Amino acid sequence: MRCPYCEKEHNIFEKIEQTKMIFKGEEITFENHYYECEEKGIRFFGGKTGDQNLMRARDAYRKKMGLLTSSEIASIRNKYNLTQKDYSFIFGWGEVTVTRYESNSIQDVTYDELMRRSNEDPYFLLEMLEKNKSNFCDAKYSELRKKIEEKIDRPVLMENLFDRALEIEYSSIDENSIYCGYKKIEKRKIESIIKYIAENISFLTKTKLAKLLWYIDMYNFKKRNISMTGLAYIHMPYGAYPVGYEIIMLMPSMKIEEIENKNCTINRIITCESNLELGAEEIEIIDKVILDYGDMKTKEIVDYMHLEKAYVNTQKNELISYEFAKDIK
Repeated sequence: MRCPYCEKEHNIFEKIEQTKMIFKGEEITFENHYYECEEKGIRFFGGKTGDQNLMRARDAYRKKMGLLTSSEIASIRNKYNLTQKDYSFIFGWGEVTVTRYESNSIQDVTYDELMRRSNEDPYFLLEMLEKNKSNFCDAKYSELRKKIEEKIDRPVLMENLFDRALEIEYSSIDENSIYCGYKKIEKRKIESIIKYIAENISFLTKTKLAKLLWYIDMYNFKKRNISMTGLAYIHMPYGAYPVGYEIIMLMPSMKIEEIENKNCTINRIITCESNLELGAEEIEIIDKVILDYGDMKTKEIVDYMHLEKAYVNTQKNELISYEFAKDIK
């Protein structure tokens, strides 16, 4: 190229050195690229070299502060095949926010955490899109939703939907109250208990399972003063019934067989595809419930439960307090 210093045409060499500097009050080290006219011994920056050096300095600062680099932000966005503008609007930010973060601005911690989480959890990005849906026309919203959903495993998406449905069911019930047994509902624990029961009882109906869960929680509360599952129960014609039970029965992990029997359909629990997450003391309580009630037919356990004080002293659709654990027959 024509050298701007000796004004001759000759080879100009690009050189790299590790440079230290103070950036936003922090000492950083970055790769500083420059050209040098060997005839004059003068270094200079040509084309976009200066801007690229500044970008490398910013990224060195980001790394030191634990923030995403400009290229990492672009990589997350490209993972979903999103434009800079679309990615910004999904979070409800200004039109050029992400453009600036990928070029000449450093994001704050809050914005960084949102982008980092969107990389780790496509479902979270889908929630952000839903929250800021008004930023897009219907066609654009559908296009973006499809792009994000392509990165979500269907089982994970369905599981998150069921988790959300359970949260809504329990939104009006205080997890620290006697009606939840002073415990937040644990879906994994419920799945583990159902799996264990299904493997130890040959013919487990949906109605019978509901009663066994109630006895397990009541036995656990009586012994440890806390529910095992965090389920709340209501008074129903067939006995105590877990709040959100229909949602639990529809979870992808549940395997249920429908059996036609005269004028009704019996739902038989085959298994629950879940890893067992039960402690020895929990298994001991479940085994006791299986021993006491496992051989009962569905009608027998329903009739038996109708005699419990928990049922006698409550009305239809009323929440059943765990205080009745002390009165179990």
